[in-house]
Amino acid sequence: MVIAAGSWSSLIDGGGVPPPVVRPARGQMVAIEMRPPLFRHVIAAHGRGYLVPRLDGVALAGSTLEMVGYRKEVTVAGLSDILALVRILVPELDHAPVVETWANFRPYTNDQLPVLGRTAIDGLVLATGHYRYGILLTPITAQLISELVATGATSVDLSPFSVARFV
Repeated sequence: MVIAAGSWSSLIDGGGVPPPVVRPARGQMVAIEMRPPLFRHVIAAHGRGYLVPRLDGVALAGSTLEMVGYRKEVTVAGLSDILALVRILVPELDHAPVVETWANFRPYTNDQLPVLGRTAIDGLVLATGHYRYGILLTPITAQLISELVATGATSVDLSPFSVARFV
């Protein structure tokens, strides 16, 4: 069995993930209509946020990083922070319409590394805690966890990613 439940991995009874190991980090986002398109490449302010242009003329702006448990709401403070950065990065978006806002969770670990591999429970494997990098690490995680389940071994040493590092 593989537990790959993201931010909810610690909530699975008997799953071998102690509650503080993987927890939700809320991120809020804003979609802004920009017609005509004002930029074509990602604009990033290291550690503060980013703007990502989409082909449909919408720019995605984000994101907050909040340790608030499983509270999935969009807040005035979160939107204010994101929109203040948007106004600094691309002042021409000041009067652009906001078309959508949302919040969701990233599976956070204290060392910001994923939790991969076997647990102390026979036959139970973990693939969680990818934090901001889940979409980027999905292919290699899938390959390694598939190898582990199918053959009992992996082509990469998973011991640095073991849940045991937190115990």
